[in-house]
Amino acid sequence: MKKVFYYYIDESGSLTDVKSDIFLVGCVVFDSYESNNRIFKELKDEISSNILFDDFDSKKGFHASEDDLSIFNKYIEKIGSFNFRAYIAFIDKRKSRFSQQPEKDYYKEAVFYIMYTLLMKRFNDNNLLYFEGRTGKREKEKKDLENLLENVTGKLLKNRKIKSEAIFNVSVVGKKCKYISIVDYIIYIVSHYLFQKRTKFYNKLFDLIKPKIALIIDMSDQNNNYISFRKNGKNSALF
Repeated sequence: MKKVFYYYIDESGSLTDVKSDIFLVGCVVFDSYESNNRIFKELKDEISSNILFDDFDSKKGFHASEDDLSIFNKYIEKIGSFNFRAYIAFIDKRKSRFSQQPEKDYYKEAVFYIMYTLLMKRFNDNNLLYFEGRTGKREKEKKDLENLLENVTGKLLKNRKIKSEAIFNVSVVGKKCKYISIVDYIIYIVSHYLFQKRTKFYNKLFDLIKPKIALIIDMSDQNNNYISFRKNGKNSALF
């Protein structure tokens, strides 16, 4: 019997804003909604029953960069309880690769490398992918992402990493999607930990989510650096 896996993909930083030094794409993967729905219910019940959170608009969802600090901290209390594994790819725009190829679509490249890793293991399962919309043109985005995933499958077949075409379905969702908030918080923390002034606060946050991270891919150089967090995985000077 085929298993079902759910993937939620989001980005952080900017490729065009000169004030942004980093661009990240993150993906969280899980195989059941049950436990995550329970955590979300607990989170919303605790917020709705506390007078201090009267201003929180549950319809807007959770967003790490926008949430009030009290909401942010409440979400962080729960983040380690969610059921997921995280995969992240990033490019440091201060490195020579970006300055030499600023026009390259690093979003698609990041998605390609993340999904190459994931579909290699799960090509014969039902893979349901949910991408946060980027342009407001969801149908076009969906088609472009489907083409990208077909390229991933083709590369895996060519390299003899899989025996048949991967099974996947692509959807484009809005930022209000509660599951997108999980990856949103993860890449927000990783971005601050790696590329902004480190504080005890973000060191502690990273330590909290580190067990949930399976892989970080550094695309800043011509040869990608794969930073594995699995047992006996490759270590990196970044950490």
